[in-house]
Amino acid sequence: MRLEVKMCNIAGYVGKKQAAPILIEMMRREEGYAGGFYTGMTVHDGKHLVSDKVIGGLDHLLAETECRDFVGTCGFIHSRSKSGGNREWAQPFLSGDRRSSLIANGASVRFRTEAMMNKSRDMALMLEKRGYTFGSRVPGPIGSYPLLSDGTAIHSTDLRCQYLTYLIDEGVPIDKALGRMMSELPCEAVFVLMREEMPDGIFLTRINYPMTVGVAEDGDVYFATTRLAFPEDVSFRKMWLLPPKRVFCVKEGGCLASSAEVAVEEQVASITPKLEERAYTLFLNALTPLSEPVTASSLIPSYAEVWPEEEIDQNEPLFYTLIERLAAEGRLGVSPIPVEGAAEGYIANRFGIYLK
Repeated sequence: MRLEVKMCNIAGYVGKKQAAPILIEMMRREEGYAGGFYTGMTVHDGKHLVSDKVIGGLDHLLAETECRDFVGTCGFIHSRSKSGGNREWAQPFLSGDRRSSLIANGASVRFRTEAMMNKSRDMALMLEKRGYTFGSRVPGPIGSYPLLSDGTAIHSTDLRCQYLTYLIDEGVPIDKALGRMMSELPCEAVFVLMREEMPDGIFLTRINYPMTVGVAEDGDVYFATTRLAFPEDVSFRKMWLLPPKRVFCVKEGGCLASSAEVAVEEQVASITPKLEERAYTLFLNALTPLSEPVTASSLIPSYAEVWPEEEIDQNEPLFYTLIERLAAEGRLGVSPIPVEGAAEGYIANRFGIYLK
C-alpha cells in the first residue's frame, strides 16, 4: 500500500482572455491544499515563453516578479511541495533555449528503482555531453535526484524538460515526445508542457496524479489539480478528470486526445462509484471525530486500502473528488494552518480541512 504523499498544485488556461489574472486567482483558490513552498508561472506572449518563479507561495510570486503583468492568453502556474533545493528548484523548468516549459505534480514512487535511477543518471550525462543545460544544478547529492558528471544534483523534472527538448530537437512531434518521455522515465505524476512554437496550445499527460479539465460555454479551456480552483463565475459545458496514460493537447474549444500513449505496463486503478462510496465512508470516519482542521496528507491514508493491490492507485485524485463532494454538500470547512516554509523566514499556509 502506497502512503507517500507529495502533492503540488497546477492551474492552466487557454482562451480569449489574459491568462495571468485567471491563473493567479485559480492558484489562490487551491494553493493551500498542496504546494505553497515554491511558485512559478509561464505565459506565451504570442512569440515567446515568458516565465518566472520564486521560493515561497503565490504572494511571494506576485511581490517579487512581474508575473501579474505577463501578456498572453495561454499559460500555466505551479506551486510546489517542500522537498529541497533553491529557487531554481521551483517550477516551471525551462530548456536552455527557453523554448520548452515543463511542470509536474507527483513522485516516482514505484518507479524509483535502482535501474530507473541509473537510467536517469545516464540520460542526464548524455544530455550534458550534448550541450543541454540544467538550471536546477546544485551541489549534491539531494535524495535520489539525478547527478551530473561533477556530482551536482538536478531536479528530475528539469531532466525531463531537457530530454523533451532533445527529442523535439531531433524531430519528434511534441505529443509523441511527451508520450515517449513518460514511457522511458515513468513517474506517478502529471506533466504539463508548453512550447514556443505553440502559442495557443498546452500538452498534458498523467499516470495517476490529478488533472481536471473544464471547457467553458465560450470555448475557453481551464485545467487544474482540482475543480475547486475553477472560477465560480464561469459556466462550464463539460468538466472531467483527464484519463491516464494518454497525451492530450488543450486548445481553445477543447482538449484533444493525441495518438501518443504512455507505454507503462502497470494498470491504473479506476475511481468507480462503488470505490468512491467506500472511500467516502472511510474519509468521513477519519474526519468526523477530529476537533481541529487537518491537512490533505494526513487524510489520504484513511482510505488508501480501497485500491486493488496490483494496480497503481489514484489516492490524490480521489482526495480531491472527496473534498469536492463535501464542498457540493456544503460540508467542507477550510481553515489556514501556517507551516514552516522552504527557506528560513518563509511561511506556507496550508488548508486545514474540517466538517462543517
